[in-house]
Amino acid sequence: MAESPVSPVTILATYKDLIICVVASALAGVGVGFFGCLLSSADKQRQLNGGKHTDCSRLRCVLGAVGSTIFGVLSLVGLAFGPVALVVVVRAGATLPANAFFSQVFHLRPLTTSDALGTLVTLSGVVCFTLFQGEPGPEVNVRVFLDFVERPVSIVWNSVLCVATLAGVFYMLEERLRRRSCLLRTRRLRSGRWPSFRNSRRTIKRAIRGEREEQNESQESQESDAEEKRKCCAKELKEVLAVCLVTSCSSAEMDVAAKGWAAALKEGPGAALESALFWLSIIVNVIFLVGMRAGTIIGCHRCDVLLFIPTSTVLNIFVSVATGLVVLEEWKQVASWTGLFASSLTVLGGIIMLVDGPAEDTQQETLAFSTDMVSEEEESTQSDEEVACVPALGDVEDHAVACFLMIFWSMFRTELTYL
Repeated sequence: MAESPVSPVTILATYKDLIICVVASALAGVGVGFFGCLLSSADKQRQLNGGKHTDCSRLRCVLGAVGSTIFGVLSLVGLAFGPVALVVVVRAGATLPANAFFSQVFHLRPLTTSDALGTLVTLSGVVCFTLFQGEPGPEVNVRVFLDFVERPVSIVWNSVLCVATLAGVFYMLEERLRRRSCLLRTRRLRSGRWPSFRNSRRTIKRAIRGEREEQNESQESQESDAEEKRKCCAKELKEVLAVCLVTSCSSAEMDVAAKGWAAALKEGPGAALESALFWLSIIVNVIFLVGMRAGTIIGCHRCDVLLFIPTSTVLNIFVSVATGLVVLEEWKQVASWTGLFASSLTVLGGIIMLVDGPAEDTQQETLAFSTDMVSEEEESTQSDEEVACVPALGDVEDHAVACFLMIFWSMFRTELTYL
C-alpha cells in the first residue's frame, strides 16, 4: 500500500518554528547590511558637504538608526524559535551579500573580484563551521538555563565578555572626546574669540607666521608621508577592533539573555510575567541590544563599511558560538574539532580577501582621488590665508579695518605676483 503524500499544511505546521527562525534571521541580516550602507552613505554626504549634514544625509542617518534597531529586534525573534547556531549562520549569510550589494547601490566603494571571492569563502567557512559544530542540544527550559548560567565557568566567561565590552566602550568614548576637544579648539581659534585677537598687527603677524609654518609643514609632510599613513591605518584598525569588540560581546550576551526569556515564555505568558528570570533577561537583553545597535551605527559612521561589516559579522559568529559552547554546553555536540579549526582558518582567509582586495585593485583610483583632494586642499588653503587676515569683529569700526586689511592684502599679493 502506497504512502499518502504529506500535505503542505502538515509540513508548515511541523517546521513552523524553523521557518520563522530562518525568515526572521535572514531579514535581520539583510536589514543590517542595507541600513549599515545607508548610514555610511549619509556620512559620505556629510563629509562632501564640509562636515555638515544636508537634508538628505540627515534623513538617511535617522532612517539608518531606526532601521538598524528594528532589524536587530528581528534577530531576537529568530532566537526565540531556533538554536543560536542556526540564527547566527543565517544572519551572517544574509548580511555579507547584502552589504556587498548595497555598497555598490549607494556608490560607497567599487566592488571587485576579491570582494566576490572573499564573500564566497567567508560564507563557505561559516557554513562549514556550523556543520562541524554538530547538532543542536536539547530544548532549554528554565531549570536547564539556570543550571547553565550558575556554573563557575559560565560566570567567568560572562564576566570576561562584560569587561571586554566596557574596554571597547571606554576606548570609543576617549577617542570621541579627543576628537571633539580638537574640533572645539579649532573652531575657537578660527572664530577669533578664544583667545581674542582683535589687533590688526597681531593678525597680520599671525598670517605671515602661518604661511611660514605652512611651508615648513609641507616639506615635513613629504618626508613623513609613509609614516603618517601607517599611523592612520593602525589607528583605524584599532577603532574598528574596538567597535567590533563591543558589537560581538554584546551580541553574545544578547543571545544568552534571549534564551533566558524564551525559556521563561515556554511555561506560559502568565508564569513568565511573574518570573524574575523573564524580566531580568529582558533588561539584560535590552541593554546589550542598545550596545550592539549603537556600536553598529558608530562603526558604519566612522569606519569603512566593507572593513567593519565583515569583521563585525565574523567576530559576532565566533564569540556567539564560543559563548554557546561554554555557557550552554554546546561543546558536547561538536562533531569534529579539526574541522572546526579548519573552517575558522577559511573564514579568516575570506576576511583578508575582503579587506585587502579592494585596496590593491583600486590603488590607481585612490591615487587619482588623493591628487584631486590635494589640489582642493591647496585651493582652500589659499582662500583660508586670505580669510585669516580678517578677524572676527563685532562693530562698524572693526568691519572697516577688516575691509582695509583685505584690500591691502590683495594689493600685496598682486605685487608679489608681478615680481
